[in-house]
Amino acid sequence: MEDEELIRKYIRNQCSDDERQQVQKRLESDNSFKTLLEEERIVTVGIGLAERERLKQSLKKERGNKSYWYAAAAIVPLLILSYLFIKTDKDYKQLYADNYEVYGVYEFGQERGGEDSDELEISAFGAYKNGQFQKAFDELEKLYDKYGKDGYLLYQAVCLIELDRAKEVVTKVDRIAEGSNYYQIGQWYKALSLLNQERIEECREVLSALSKESGGLGNRATQLLDQL
Repeated sequence: MEDEELIRKYIRNQCSDDERQQVQKRLESDNSFKTLLEEERIVTVGIGLAERERLKQSLKKERGNKSYWYAAAAIVPLLILSYLFIKTDKDYKQLYADNYEVYGVYEFGQERGGEDSDELEISAFGAYKNGQFQKAFDELEKLYDKYGKDGYLLYQAVCLIELDRAKEVVTKVDRIAEGSNYYQIGQWYKALSLLNQERIEECREVLSALSKESGGLGNRATQLLDQL
């Protein structure tokens, strides 16, 4: 199958599972293929816009003719479909807003207390809870250097999102070990960070992998993937 045909099927959600995996693997290693996909997506949206405008002009020309209302009845559903297609392409920020929330403090710092408490840790998570994300980030970096816990990387990533430094999130999250308790939630925030940057194909890749996991995050990943 030619690359162009495979890409068109992928954009229109007509790929088999094997074809989708083939596209996603190519996107990871082939920049020219990724460029071709983005160009095809732009062309597809452009065709949608052009068709919408052409249909509107057709309605204007028919206005006053006896056949106008018949033409309108046929064309309006097409306009609605065109509008929905275009609207979906522009809704990434809203999708991000609908799915993002600050990760709660469930284990570290003030939640843990007792003999195992670390003053820096308590300070870092106190700042995190109070929305002082720059202070929390700086102290979490020191804590990671001291203890090497994956959880510190996750909370650093959330701080970066809150500080509008989304481009740095992927680097932090990718350092979380795959077998860690924080790996899946880290991948979720990675996907949301990519979505916020409108790096949609990369976001799809992360969500596709996460959707195969059981539990709530897998379900959320599947739901978000279906909306992209």
